[in-house]
Amino acid sequence: MSDQNKARQIEEKIRQKLAQLGQALDEWLNKQRLQPHPLPVPIDRPYRRKINN
Repeated sequence: MSDQNKARQIEEKIRQKLAQLGQALDEWLNKQRLQPHPLPVPIDRPYRRKINN
């Protein structure tokens, strides 16, 4: 009986930790989504000719 109770307690602890991990992952993913991606900076390409000489 005590082994079964211990196993249930361990399972419950694992479930709680997985739930906490899932919440932390959701929060982290939401933070990643909210950050705007930096716009690519156009670089002067050497093969482009200048219009105004």
